[in-house]
Amino acid sequence: MNLKVYKTHFDTHLEQRLEDKLTQVQPLFPDEKTFSMITYLKPYIDHGKRFRPYMVYLWYSIYGADDLEFITRVGLVNELIHIFALIHDDICDQGTSRHGIPTYHKHLAWLYENPYHGDVQAMLVGDLVYTRALQEAQQLLCDHPKAHKIVFTMLNEVVIGQMLDVHFSTSTDALRTKEEISDKDHLKSGQYTFQKPMMIGASLAGIDDLTDIEALGKNIGIAFQMRDDLLDRIPNNEGKTKMSDIQEGNQTIVMSVCRESYDEAALKRLEDARGKQLSDDELSLLQEDFSNFAIHEKVSEAINDLLDVVETDFHALVPESESKKDFLGVVGLLRRLG
Repeated sequence: MNLKVYKTHFDTHLEQRLEDKLTQVQPLFPDEKTFSMITYLKPYIDHGKRFRPYMVYLWYSIYGADDLEFITRVGLVNELIHIFALIHDDICDQGTSRHGIPTYHKHLAWLYENPYHGDVQAMLVGDLVYTRALQEAQQLLCDHPKAHKIVFTMLNEVVIGQMLDVHFSTSTDALRTKEEISDKDHLKSGQYTFQKPMMIGASLAGIDDLTDIEALGKNIGIAFQMRDDLLDRIPNNEGKTKMSDIQEGNQTIVMSVCRESYDEAALKRLEDARGKQLSDDELSLLQEDFSNFAIHEKVSEAINDLLDVVETDFHALVPESESKKDFLGVVGLLRRLG
């Protein structure tokens, strides 16, 4: 089952679970306005690619396991963790939009006409999603201690990764090395997008030694995060870029490549812009530097080199199957994005 087909299957399951949860908690809210705090989850989750539950399913099926209902519910745990992480990440970064709609805290700030209340209530909605993920994990994995442990390791690491991201973005006096940024990105994003879901799926299929899958998952997770950071610099239909990483002060691999490549003038423009709201003219100058020093090409080459390693290791690790082709399809997608 390729990613597109799986997403259709999974979204039906996710929407039903969300509707069940909303029906369950609605009587606890005194009026429609307060209840609308969590109904925004419906549009908020619509645009996800579902990489995380798909990796759980795919690495379960790669080894011949076929209980689709069970593994879909396990994938739901991963997607709920992702939703929780996105809501909290947007609060930490004070992001304003995601997938073309307001971030959760910005929507609730509008609802309450108060930014502080928007942040606090969005944080609590994220906590509600988090507790649902824990409940599902406990019910599904109580007889699978290895997979259960991986889920809780994943949760621990994503929170630590977010803490490091906030720390790095507020460190004005210490720029981090590429290795430090890569380790942070792995904890914050890569490990719960690819590595841990792959390990959970394989473990539930009966695979005991997950060492090679763990290494493979780390590499594709790093490539995914690099590609995601690169997409922040891609011009939209109006020729504009968000460059939210610069404006939010984030330290990314793309930023590290810029620092290695820029001349003194371009480097000063980059450092002066970090952590500031930029005008269209300032964004245009930064985009010119990005193009003039071929940063897109350099980062894309690094991504493709890493994905070459992933493909080589994957072929050596996994027997031929339809699911093997589907995983290679995801690798191909990461090559093409942006």
